Amino acid sequence: MSVRKRIGLLVGHAEESFQKAFIENFVDKAFSFDYDVCVFATYNKYQETTAREIGENTIFSLINFDLFDGFVLLLDTIQTPEIAESLEEKIKDNFNGPVICIDRESKYFYNIKTEHYAAVKKTVAHLIEHHGYEDIAYLTGKQDHPSSTERLQAFIDCMNEHNLPIKENRTFYGDYWFGTGIDTVNYLIQINSMPQAIACANDYMAVGVCQALEKNGYKIPEDVAVVAYDSVVAGQTSPKPITSAPVPADSRGTYSAIVMKALLENKEIPEWEEDISLFIGTSCGCEIDDAKKRNGLRDRWETIDFEENFYSRFNHMTEDILTKSDFSELMDTILAYTYQLKDFEKFTLCLNSQWKDVPKMHDKENKWDGYTDEMLPVLRYTLNSTFTPLNFDQTFSTNLLVPELHEERPNPNVFYFTPMHFEERCLGYAVIMYGSEVKCFDESYWFWLRSVMQGLELFRRVDELKQANKLLQSAQTRDAFTGLYNYQGLLQQVNAYYGYLNVIAVDIKGLTEINTKHGRLEGNRGIKAVSNLLNTIIRDGICGRLGNGEFVGVLYSNDECKEYIDSLKKTFKEEIKKINDLPYTLDVYIGSSSSLIESLGDFEHLINAAVGQKNTEKLQERKLHNSDYLTEEERKEVEL
Repeated sequence: MSVRKRIGLLVGHAEESFQKAFIENFVDKAFSFDYDVCVFATYNKYQETTAREIGENTIFSLINFDLFDGFVLLLDTIQTPEIAESLEEKIKDNFNGPVICIDRESKYFYNIKTEHYAAVKKTVAHLIEHHGYEDIAYLTGKQDHPSSTERLQAFIDCMNEHNLPIKENRTFYGDYWFGTGIDTVNYLIQINSMPQAIACANDYMAVGVCQALEKNGYKIPEDVAVVAYDSVVAGQTSPKPITSAPVPADSRGTYSAIVMKALLENKEIPEWEEDISLFIGTSCGCEIDDAKKRNGLRDRWETIDFEENFYSRFNHMTEDILTKSDFSELMDTILAYTYQLKDFEKFTLCLNSQWKDVPKMHDKENKWDGYTDEMLPVLRYTLNSTFTPLNFDQTFSTNLLVPELHEERPNPNVFYFTPMHFEERCLGYAVIMYGSEVKCFDESYWFWLRSVMQGLELFRRVDELKQANKLLQSAQTRDAFTGLYNYQGLLQQVNAYYGYLNVIAVDIKGLTEINTKHGRLEGNRGIKAVSNLLNTIIRDGICGRLGNGEFVGVLYSNDECKEYIDSLKKTFKEEIKKINDLPYTLDVYIGSSSSLIESLGDFEHLINAAVGQKNTEKLQERKLHNSDYLTEEERKEVEL
């Protein structure tokens, strides 16, 4: 089997009307050439915050250029400042194959521009020639955007060619979204200057125009006619379907695949001619209604996109995800809802390797600003097949993108890569595959993944809180400097224990003098050395720090074992003298005690007894060194 060529396609908001039509027609033609297609997509063209810009656009850092034969860049759909430019530079520096740039001039790559001029002129001419309108306003897109300028110029030229003046307050700039359509109508009402017709640069703004007109008592098209350009479903299924010219996204997609083949094979690039048609609705005043051939006209102008909400009365996916505190249960819940994706072949959820060890994923050294070298395919689902919902045993190199990409397949496939993030935090990425079916995901896929991303982030935060609580609890029972138990910690550890206990009490000799002569840092090194040695010797028990240089070791036993305790004390004394990396010689006072424990009070008495024996040694030595009045016989008695 020959190696199949692989094309990467970079896009923002893949399921939006133009992008969806472009992608599906590109994929269809690419499949006919036996090319695989990998689509790297952000969820939105615009992000409201810098953090979301970082999170969304991380998906483009995933690309391994060595795996691809060509790239198609829809850079005009990636509206994050500087991202499009940096992507262009990165591809130029890292890739030597053919690259096609769509609707954006490139100083490096072959450019294919979608022509809007003729289609916009045709919609405006329809208002003039078929309906006799003369006073027409035009709402274009963002100021200084090439496409907005082109569409506005088409309106101006059409009016001039028909010898019609463009009155004052008849050209407006918008943002291709519903709100600017509403704002434009409200402004025209405010200045009391409503035109006969309003032409819009896209259907979304036209829907906003129509909604605002009817809300203020105007009839469409009797009082004001409306036409648009791009003919998306939101306009076609409106209460008064909007007359509009479709953007030639489908033919652009097909043509781009043909150009890519020509570039790959070093052949001449063919010319392409657009066939401009109009979708005739009733918003302009036509009685012919192409939309009647369609089902499901809305009874109001607002759409789900308009309201910016996603409703489903019986969909409790988000609630079910947010209630999970165990990672396996969380992944099982996500798996249970994959049926909502519908009509896909395979779905893989790839998480960064921080998720492999949940307690360690909160380590401040772990960065969440990109993809880890190894990815965890924790959830792999193939429709109508068996699956393993959670898999931490296997990882794959991120350079592979996804293992399924490298499997032998009789037919070419399309793979969609989308980011898994929460704000700027990179959690991983998702890959959905439709096999050899020509299909792009729809908006429900984005909403579905959004619930998963929110669930993952909430789980991470709750687990981080749990870890913090554990540290707080530990701080309440552990000595911060040595890590040994404090007195309360010792009491907690033996609270439920009833049996024989042996306790060794240790106190550093002359710690005050050490701190005075050598400094507290050197004194702390001595404290650490003694605590480490005690922790090493007391293997079958627990150790605690009672004071500055005072420690205890507790051994669990079936009975009194005095000889064993004496040997441990002797070993401790010998090992302490071997510590020679300090500017002074370490030595300790040491005592011990053993007893049957039947209550917490018994344990406290046992500790006091061991400390008491240690203090007796301490007292006797001080008497010995500070009593010149003692006779030689008395001094020997004290030593004994």
